[in-house]
Amino acid sequence: MTATGICENFTVSHPAISQHLKVLREANLLHVEKHAQQRLYKINTGAVQELEEWARQIADLWNQRFEALDKVLAEEQLKEHTKKVRKNV
Repeated sequence: MTATGICENFTVSHPAISQHLKVLREANLLHVEKHAQQRLYKINTGAVQELEEWARQIADLWNQRFEALDKVLAEEQLKEHTKKVRKNV
């Protein structure tokens, strides 16, 4: 798809789309093919799949950390509750 074609699908300015395309090219998430006066942009599916896998790993890591934090907080809450019960007895 051309930059103009891409731009027609969004409400942001053409320069903003161009900047996004530049970042995506530099990240190797897009390929550019030149055909005469046109530049055609294609998604680099392999790089996108790598990005998805990385994002999934990061999400899993954070989920593990949040689960560990939940466990610690639950244990602390139980300790506080136990202290209050003993104090009232």
